[in-house]
Amino acid sequence: GSAEITALEFIGNGQVEIVFHFSPDDPAAPEAYRFSHVPDTDRKKIFYHDEATWDAWAREKGIVPPAAIACVRAEITAGTCTPVVFLFPDIDQ
Repeated sequence: GSAEITALEFIGNGQVEIVFHFSPDDPAAPEAYRFSHVPDTDRKKIFYHDEATWDAWAREKGIVPPAAIACVRAEITAGTCTPVVFLFPDIDQ
């Protein structure tokens, strides 16, 4: 799938907040979601980066709005984690 970045902001304490809308590759995929109550729109994800260079890092990673980047919606069915996470394969390393 892909994530359309709608906002990007350094929110302090080394945290960069990304706001995005997720779109699965298969438009019918949401019908099979186990956690369909968790929306794909207006999602937020935090990355940690130095305040002095976070904007250059964001440009380098291609996450400056209105960018669209690769994203995967993962549904966790075991354990006590948040049941839905969004992974950015080009950034989450």
